[in-house]
Amino acid sequence: DMFVLMTLDISDAGKLKFMVENALGGGSQAEKGSGGIGLRNLQRRLELLYPYTKSDYSVDIASGTYKACLELQLNDKK
Repeated sequence: DMFVLMTLDISDAGKLKFMVENALGGGSQAEKGSGGIGLRNLQRRLELLYPYTKSDYSVDIASGTYKACLELQLNDKK
């Protein structure tokens, strides 16, 4: 079964969390362990645009699904 699930949450503390999860198709590059140049470029841009302590990006591939999560601190509140 193919699916895409997206969630966006902004907390009172000014933290944005965006998560995307989708089913992997057969023979996907992600399933083979290669994230491609796009994911590396995204990671580098986040490092340049946001101090490391204000952003977090993670990818998880398991049980036929691909899940990416981005968290950004939008202000100085902790």
